[in-house]
Amino acid sequence: MRRLFLFAVLFFWTVTVQARGWPEGLSFIGLAAEGWRLYAVGPGESEPRAIATSSEPHDTAYHLSGGRIAFIAADGALRELDLHTGEEHILRQRSDRLAWTQPAYDSAGRLFAVVLKEGNSADTDIVQLTGTTLKQVVQQRSAQFEPDIQGRVLHYSNVLCTVGCGRIIQEIWRMDLLTGQARQVTLMNAISREPAASPDGGWLYFVSDRNGHYHIWRLAIPDGKPEPVTRGNFTDLSPALDGAGRLWFIRRTPQGVHLMVREADGTLLTKPLPAGISDVRALEIAR
Repeated sequence: MRRLFLFAVLFFWTVTVQARGWPEGLSFIGLAAEGWRLYAVGPGESEPRAIATSSEPHDTAYHLSGGRIAFIAADGALRELDLHTGEEHILRQRSDRLAWTQPAYDSAGRLFAVVLKEGNSADTDIVQLTGTTLKQVVQQRSAQFEPDIQGRVLHYSNVLCTVGCGRIIQEIWRMDLLTGQARQVTLMNAISREPAASPDGGWLYFVSDRNGHYHIWRLAIPDGKPEPVTRGNFTDLSPALDGAGRLWFIRRTPQGVHLMVREADGTLLTKPLPAGISDVRALEIAR
């Protein structure tokens, strides 16, 4: 009985001790008294600060070295904010023909986004935006989402089947941006989404409901076998990797929302939300 008690105490400690520090480039949308706001940790900053935007932000992307944030505004427009000057401008308006979601920067500052044809998610493409030009990057059957770019490699999720399968089947794909060659890298027969490659290019993390709940999974790049990283009666979302090899993600439980950090040695920690924030979404760590 004493051993069981000690084990329980040690287990509780490992999942409740507070993680130290905030990585540069971390950003999220947080719910404060004023509503949903954008928060980010800029160069040399030790904690997230609120970023003023002209509209409530939905999906966001942060280019750390360039000091720019792209976001989807409440009216559906794709906007970009220059953090050095405070200037904000519209990159693309929403229309009946095209809607925008899930912007993403690569390390060079090139901006990608998901475009929803006819304004809905049944048929989407991933595009690169250069001035007034749109370059088609991924144009497959059905819908593609959640671009994650590292160097010349793009990971994204593709909806393979919906009604015909009796449920949504969504898998992770990889594309070489130089050759245009793409291939499927997961076969979970479930919803697998939110790909996030580690900064060293060794691991691909993603979210899947393969075991019933949404948990974090990973596989070794390029051809590793998927393995679960988290387990339990809760929902884990938005995996993001920092430069120290730590995995950050959002955990939702009946008791509320928690920001979690998995150290490189597997130790699971919690990170208290900044004061005044009761909920978070769209977590990412800019490269």
